[in-house]
Amino acid sequence: FDRVYGTTRSGKEIENVHTVQFDSYEDIRDVISSCTHILTTIPPIEAENTTNTTFIGEQPRNWSHFCDPVFNNPSLRLHEIAKPNTWIGYVSSTSVYGNHDG
Repeated sequence: FDRVYGTTRSGKEIENVHTVQFDSYEDIRDVISSCTHILTTIPPIEAENTTNTTFIGEQPRNWSHFCDPVFNNPSLRLHEIAKPNTWIGYVSSTSVYGNHDG
């Protein structure tokens, strides 16, 4: 790869990585438009106002919807920003998120 970008919450520099502040959506938008590959490993958050109740047999079940807090931002619509044929991957294993005592 010619260049590797990564987001950071702390602003800490990472060797051989061009860092972008986690909540700097304009900068992220600019970076995405130049990427050929995107890998997101951020843990999902519960989306607001998205709990649904469904029934399994006679028992009601509440289901929450979770989303990526960066890519769920309305200004970051990947299909509008990313180049055609951009590879996009999502790591869903919780082991990459660290210990949160849960």
